[in-house]
Amino acid sequence: MFGAQTARAAAGVFAVAGLLGLAACGATPQTTAERAASPSASSSPSADAPSKATEDRRPVAKAGGVCKLLSYQIAERATGVEFDIAAAGKHQKSSTCVLQVYGHAYPDLTLTVSPSKADTKHFYDNAAPDGAKRVDKLGEAAYQALIGAKGKAGPAAEVGWLADGSIVTLRHTHEAGVSDDQARAMASKLVTLARQVQSKR
Repeated sequence: MFGAQTARAAAGVFAVAGLLGLAACGATPQTTAERAASPSASSSPSADAPSKATEDRRPVAKAGGVCKLLSYQIAERATGVEFDIAAAGKHQKSSTCVLQVYGHAYPDLTLTVSPSKADTKHFYDNAAPDGAKRVDKLGEAAYQALIGAKGKAGPAAEVGWLADGSIVTLRHTHEAGVSDDQARAMASKLVTLARQVQSKR
C-alpha cells in the first residue's frame, strides 16, 4: 500500500517538475541574506522571467491544488530561500505543489498530499524513511529525515506526517554541494513550516 502511494506521489512530483523545467537552469541561487548583501545578484531578468520582488510574484495559491496551503512568505521564513515560481500537479490521488527559484533546478520545496488509511504504527513502519526521527505535535504521527544526495541534486530534508486521512510530506531538496549537516538543520526548520501547513488544512 505504502509503496504504491510513494510511487504515485513521485509521479506527481515529476509531472510538476516538467512544468517548471524550462525555468530550471543556471548557477547556484543565493539565499535571501546573500542577495541582500550582494548588489550584483539583482541583475535585470529576461523579459519572460517573473519578478523576484515579493509584491510582483503571482501568489502560490493561484497555482491551485495543494499550493493553496503554501505562500512564498512562509516558505522563505522557513528555508531562507526566495522562491518565485510555483506549480501544482495531481497523479491519481496524490496532489503536489513545487516551489522553485527561477532559472534553477534546485533548491526546491515540494509539498505532497496522498490519501491513506494508515494508522500510526503502519505510518512509522512503512512510510517513514530509514533513520527518520519522530516529531511531536504534528498530526497524529510525524517524522523528520535526511534524504541522501542523488543525481544532480544535493541532500534533501523531509518532514512527513499523518493527519486527516492523508500522508503529507514537505521536502526541501538542496543544490549539489550542500552538506548533510546543512540538510539536517533544514529538516528542523521544515517542522515549523509543516505545522503551519497543517493548520491550513
